[in-house]
Amino acid sequence: MTLNDLVDRLVVFLGQTLAELRLEGTDGDLHVAPIVAGWLGPKRAGGEDDRPVVVVRLSTGETGEDGCRTKIRILFGSYSESINGWRDLGNMLQRTEIALTETRTIGPYHLELPLSWTIYDEQPLPQWQAEMTTTWTHPGAVWTGPTE
Repeated sequence: MTLNDLVDRLVVFLGQTLAELRLEGTDGDLHVAPIVAGWLGPKRAGGEDDRPVVVVRLSTGETGEDGCRTKIRILFGSYSESINGWRDLGNMLQRTEIALTETRTIGPYHLELPLSWTIYDEQPLPQWQAEMTTTWTHPGAVWTGPTE
């Protein structure tokens, strides 16, 4: 069990969750948003970001006596020439929120509530961006006492 395992499981989970949602891409066609672990790669030759996209990223963590807590940020990106492009973000956020809160446990990882999300006030139109922050608890290493 590693932090990368948590990210990878969420990538698979969100791929299944958002598989039927078709969103406008920068090419004008409808696409299923790819789910990416970590960070996006370099921009394409034309300089445009790939949209739609969902990025699952490690954020922060802490280890205590009772286990570990890890924050995962889920970044949502969509594309729309319309001023109503925020609605695509709302659809992605709500589908993700419902799926996560209904499931709550993915492998050895348990979702703590509340989770939070934000649609940014400043948008780089026609690209739209939002973020969801989740906190996961999971077992940590067990102290075995002093060694000689």
